[in-house]
Amino acid sequence: MRILLTKLSDERHVLEIERADRRRERIELETRSCLLHDLTHFAVEEAAEIDGGFFGSLAAGRKLAELVGGTEQGAQQYTGVALQVERTVAVLQQMSKTGEDPATAHRRIVAMLAVQGEAPPSWFTLELVTRVHERMRRLVGQWRATPYRSAMELTWTPRQRS
Repeated sequence: MRILLTKLSDERHVLEIERADRRRERIELETRSCLLHDLTHFAVEEAAEIDGGFFGSLAAGRKLAELVGGTEQGAQQYTGVALQVERTVAVLQQMSKTGEDPATAHRRIVAMLAVQGEAPPSWFTLELVTRVHERMRRLVGQWRATPYRSAMELTWTPRQRS
């Protein structure tokens, strides 16, 4: 699946996907709160080889409007692996903003989960956090280098883990 992120301005961008069958969907989003979150989803799901997150769900046929639009159907997606991914993304996108090192971010998430009486998923390792940190550095750099009215292109390849 092709993912196109078109920079409209510093405040707005378009997220467009093109599935293997060439069907396209697109949505215009506010950049400040959405872009880093979506890029972090991409980095986490790619590094963890997970199909049950945001981009894997889109590749499997879920609609952008369901997952982004805040519909009741979209809200129901946050169980199981999708919930694990969403929690991970929420914390790791902060790592990109603050420059926190991967080891500190990993310890903080493990401690946060322990307070809630939970353990991290088996895929949530220091190695994963380090890979996400590096991938985010490259993705953010790629976005900054993208001219206005141009698209940054990513490719989503289905993974093995759900």
